[in-house]
Amino acid sequence: MKKEVFLSKQGETVVEKYLYESGIYITMGMEREGLAELQKAVNLLEPIEAEIITRKYLSRESDYVRHQTIYKDLGISWGTYNKTRLRALTKLGTELGIISMVMEDRL
Repeated sequence: MKKEVFLSKQGETVVEKYLYESGIYITMGMEREGLAELQKAVNLLEPIEAEIITRKYLSRESDYVRHQTIYKDLGISWGTYNKTRLRALTKLGTELGIISMVMEDRL
């Protein structure tokens, strides 16, 4: 079985901060360098990954939506949700060049 590689905790924090900030710009209808690239990168994700990222980081309600609400709404377990979210953050961070490929194994 192939072991997946995820972001370090620090890398996860960097990507989350970028997504939260981008979500504010999107919500306010403002331009920000990189928003078009972000949308393209989100479109490359698996549907469930894109749903999680959009609901948690890029929607108008993202500051108020808890992880628990999202995984229950999607009908998945916490473990599946967290693994899927981390996989999506890793893909976005790599695709957007936010993080280097210095990552640690997390499984």
